[in-house]
Amino acid sequence: MASKIEIGLMILMGLGFICVFINRCQLKRGIVGRRVTQFLVVLLVAPLATILVLEGKPGSDAIASLFGTILGYVLSPLAKENEDSN
Repeated sequence: MASKIEIGLMILMGLGFICVFINRCQLKRGIVGRRVTQFLVVLLVAPLATILVLEGKPGSDAIASLFGTILGYVLSPLAKENEDSN
């Protein structure tokens, strides 16, 4: 069962990356942008961390810190934008 989930997550990572690339090309905007970079990091790192958990490679402390880092990276610009609006 875990291998099916892992394959699904890898497909999600690949398709997500391709869809973002196609969307950015169709809009004729640059591939690199702050929001696009954040989205791609979450799209690639979160499934990768989940795959590692399913494989049982890292300990629970390492996974907790990895997910905390991802959340901090994604949510930190929201705090900066909130400070600017006050």
